[in-house]
Amino acid sequence: MTQLGPFFTLNQAAEYCGYSREHFGRMAAEYQLKRYGPAQNRFSRLDLDRWMSDPRCFLRAKVEVRRIIKTIEV
Repeated sequence: MTQLGPFFTLNQAAEYCGYSREHFGRMAAEYQLKRYGPAQNRFSRLDLDRWMSDPRCFLRAKVEVRRIIKTIEV
């Protein structure tokens, strides 16, 4: 089993990654950074290290919606 800890609060995670609290909060919302703990307010150092090395793997998948219009010939 992979060890996920230690765990950081939002402020600690922002400092660990070298971002301001506000910027890190926006980035965490944009990417799929998993939150841990009973209140879902902790970030794993392992996840943060992975995110900093390759942020693309945490991007939310964009879903393309296409409308299909059927024409009826009369």
